[in-house]
Amino acid sequence: GEAVGAAVAIELACSHAALVTKIILVNVPFFDGKATKDIADIVSVRPTDETGWLLPVTIQSRLESDPEHSPVKPTQSWIDRLNTAYAEAGRSRMQALTALKSFDVMARLKQVTCPVQVVYGELFLYRKHSDLVLASCERACSKEVQV
Repeated sequence: GEAVGAAVAIELACSHAALVTKIILVNVPFFDGKATKDIADIVSVRPTDETGWLLPVTIQSRLESDPEHSPVKPTQSWIDRLNTAYAEAGRSRMQALTALKSFDVMARLKQVTCPVQVVYGELFLYRKHSDLVLASCERACSKEVQV
């Protein structure tokens, strides 16, 4: 799972251990005591309308405001797919990120019994927490992806 999907994968591996043989976690979101700041940083770079709904963005605005959440060689078609996914989801992605504040990644990772591969992009925001994430799971190994 990637980002929010990583939290889902961790929960599935804990709740249904007999069904999960290994997990790959990409850009694991981890919010420590600074969770409000991390989420506020993410939200602040996403333009919204007066109701808080995410507005479509261009690749240029994304690279200027949020390079840590962009691929190394991004294209407008990449950002168009994100804009479409946000619109099709029918709700703001920020709801999922905000919900993660109450999900204890470290505690749940300690309960994972299968092998865990942790992957972070070389520039990704949550990479700063990779050592803490790895230390919390004895079954984990890590890989940093560089392009």
